[in-house]
Amino acid sequence: MKDSKQLKVVGLTRVSTKRQELEGESLETQDHRIRTYCELNDFELQSVLVDAESGKSMERNGLQEALRMMEAGKANCLMVSKLSRLTRNLDDWRYLLRTYFSKDSEMELMSVDGSINTRTAMGRMLLNILMSVLEGERELIGERTSEVLQRKIERGEHVGRVPYGKKLVDGKLQDEPEERKIIELAKRLRDKVQTKRGYLRAVCRELNARGYRTRKGNEWKHSSLKKVFDRTEK
Repeated sequence: MKDSKQLKVVGLTRVSTKRQELEGESLETQDHRIRTYCELNDFELQSVLVDAESGKSMERNGLQEALRMMEAGKANCLMVSKLSRLTRNLDDWRYLLRTYFSKDSEMELMSVDGSINTRTAMGRMLLNILMSVLEGERELIGERTSEVLQRKIERGEHVGRVPYGKKLVDGKLQDEPEERKIIELAKRLRDKVQTKRGYLRAVCRELNARGYRTRKGNEWKHSSLKKVFDRTEK
C-alpha cells in the first residue's frame, strides 16, 4: 500500500443536467467532499476537474484530462465523490479496472462515498458489484422512460423538444404568439436582404439590434435561425 503522503490526487466531478445539479449532488458539493477528504487524509490534491456530460460515455473532457494527467505522472489517484460520477457503463468500468486501475497498476481510484478504493482485491470486487448495480439502475430508468414515451405517442401527445414558435398545452403543440411574431419578422427581414450569401447573419444582427432574443434569452446566431427557418418551412 502506498504511503498516503505520496498520493497525488486528481479529482473529478460531474452532473449531466441542471436538474441533476439542483436535485442531486451539485458540482460544488462534490468538489467540497473531494477537497475535504484529501485534506483529512493528507493527500496531495493536484486539481479538481469538471464534466457536465452524461456518464454513459468516457469521451468526456474532464475524465480524459484526468487520465492524461495520470499517464503523464502528474497524478497517481483519481478521486470521485461517488462511483456514479465516474461512469454508469459497465464495459467502460471493466476497461478502467483492467488498464488504469488494475492490481499491478501504480494508479488508484478512490470514491469518497464509502471510502472505496482499488488498492485491494476486496475493493476491486466491491467496485465491480456496485457498478453492476448502477448499470442495472440505468437500464431500468431507460425502460421506464421508453414506456412513458410510448404511451404519450399512443395518446397522440407530442414527444421531444418543443420547437421554437410552439408551446405545449395538454400534450399538444400550439402556436406561441410572441415567438411566431419573431419568426415572421425574421422572414420579412430575410426577404429584404439583397444577397442570399450571408443573409442569416444579416437577419441575426438586425434581430439582436432590435432586442429580440432566443427562448433561452441568448442573442440570435445564424445556426439557430437556420434551424427555425428549416423547421417552419417544411
